[in-house]
Amino acid sequence: MRKRLIVFLSVPFLMFSSILYAEVNLKIAYVSMMKAVSESNDGIKYKKFLEAQVAQSRKALEAKEQEILGKEEELKNNIMLNEASKKQKEIEISQMKRSLMEEAKKLEASFRQDEIQHRGKSFQSLAMIIKKIAEKEKFDIVMELGLRQTILYTKYEITDITDMVISEYNKEQAVKQ
Repeated sequence: MRKRLIVFLSVPFLMFSSILYAEVNLKIAYVSMMKAVSESNDGIKYKKFLEAQVAQSRKALEAKEQEILGKEEELKNNIMLNEASKKQKEIEISQMKRSLMEEAKKLEASFRQDEIQHRGKSFQSLAMIIKKIAEKEKFDIVMELGLRQTILYTKYEITDITDMVISEYNKEQAVKQ
């Protein structure tokens, strides 16, 4: 029984070790997913859209900030107010400042969440395109650029297919629209 177990366990080991010693011709590629997302037509459109949204929100926040500054200036210059009215105006201004800060934080979180969702959708589409390219070009391994940067040496050629992926992604997105 023990001999059978040793033979059973040693066969996969021997097979695996012979594979390791055999000359392997790997075809390896890498992709910069961040570049693919940001430089694709879809990514460029999204960036412009996001910049417009941010600019619009910034204008609205600046208008509210100017309103607060105006109220502060008005309070400072109005010497006819009694202490109770002055205190009430200070509380009102303080609440407006807090509200403005909360609104700015909510907008920032919303923009960040939108960007994460956009990247997630893009990554899914890109992963399918990368798989198609890898199968068509017969790549054994396709890595993300971050992983490629950790490889200090390899005797195998590593090909950057990022531009190919962006091109295919743009074609696919054009067909969908």
